[in-house]
Amino acid sequence: MSSLPETAGPDGAPFGLYVYDSETTDIITNARLVYWIIGSPENLTWTSLPGHSNCWSSPFTGTLAQKSDGLYYTPYTFTYTCPIDPTQAVIDSDGVKRLYLGDFHVRASFRQLGSLCDNVTYWTQRFITINGEEFTFERRNGVLGPASQQRALRAAPMATDDGSALPT
Repeated sequence: MSSLPETAGPDGAPFGLYVYDSETTDIITNARLVYWIIGSPENLTWTSLPGHSNCWSSPFTGTLAQKSDGLYYTPYTFTYTCPIDPTQAVIDSDGVKRLYLGDFHVRASFRQLGSLCDNVTYWTQRFITINGEEFTFERRNGVLGPASQQRALRAAPMATDDGSALPT
């Protein structure tokens, strides 16, 4: 388990990967983090940084696909391979119950060619299955900034998904 984060993101929630308000009887599986990097990056390498949990797999590279902003991105999917125990949830200082996953600290190095040379725009998409129902959330960041349409939604099963996203 990761320790509680000391800082908060732009929405006031603490940094980290976690599930809100889980019940001790929940069955929580299939946590994935997908980084969608604009274009088709060349010579991409991922490096684990200090504190990165061994529970996260190496990334699987998916197929270039169009995102909701109309641009094309390549997905890199990391899968959480450790059991997720809902009895390990904690009440944070803001009174919200959170079940933290192992820390995720990686760095991507790559080259962009042509018109994308100075464009490092990416989507970060998170997936989790709770009691057989899959949920996802995504947000865009980088050179082009946040997307105008950020949303939380229920995802279709990964078998029918084109594979999805980047950092939190």
